[in-house]
Amino acid sequence: MVKQHFKVMLLLLVITSLFVITSMAGATTEPAAAAAPVAAQSSMPWWAWPLILFVVTFVLGIVAVLGGVGGGVLFVPIIGGFFPCHIDFVRGAGLLDALAGALAAGPGLLK
Repeated sequence: MVKQHFKVMLLLLVITSLFVITSMAGATTEPAAAAAPVAAQSSMPWWAWPLILFVVTFVLGIVAVLGGVGGGVLFVPIIGGFFPCHIDFVRGAGLLDALAGALAAGPGLLK
């Protein structure tokens, strides 16, 4: 049973990460004449942002559990504020994060 929950959580983590990473590709609703995305101005290689995102979200997952709050509570403000992602993608990923937390807590609460 635990392995099955782990697989579901891992799948949701991958989907959430891909959702946010695709937003870093420059998807925006603003005109092209607006300011260039931060990732385009950065001198870091392309793989640095996803790696930093993975580390930050891993730490957020630990801190959120210890703090007793859902991961989406910390995820949206921190990722939206410090990463070059469109806020709509971050909010959508935050909803997936909240869904993952609810799915993981459900079986334990139903016992």
